[in-house]
Amino acid sequence: MRIPLLAPDNYAFPDPTYALARCDGLVGVSGDLDAGRLLEAYRNGVFPWFSRDGWFFWYAVGPRAVIVPERLHVPRSLAKTLRNGSYRVAVNGCFCGSGRALCGSGRARIRTELGLRPSSDAYLKLHEMA
Repeated sequence: MRIPLLAPDNYAFPDPTYALARCDGLVGVSGDLDAGRLLEAYRNGVFPWFSRDGWFFWYAVGPRAVIVPERLHVPRSLAKTLRNGSYRVAVNGCFCGSGRALCGSGRARIRTELGLRPSSDAYLKLHEMA
């Protein structure tokens, strides 16, 4: 199995269909991670997996559920719960603070597994672009 090395100056990814069929979803490997590559990856259903030695392994995943708000059926009991204020949905309430908390003291295992130190700038930049 040949795994493409992704060029640092080209964000294009190989066709994920082949990777899903033959390489357990592994699309390619890169030594870099930035907001542009993340954005292109997410557009193609490709996600990074971090390694301790600084390489980023990019995997395609099978189709996921997509919730289209206009077509979402909300059961009566859930609508009632939402109306009475006992439930709240929030998005991007403290993106930067959450990232810093994961990188903080006592979180070495999580930090290593998620590869947050080398990649946190890319995610912050991507968040700022949104």
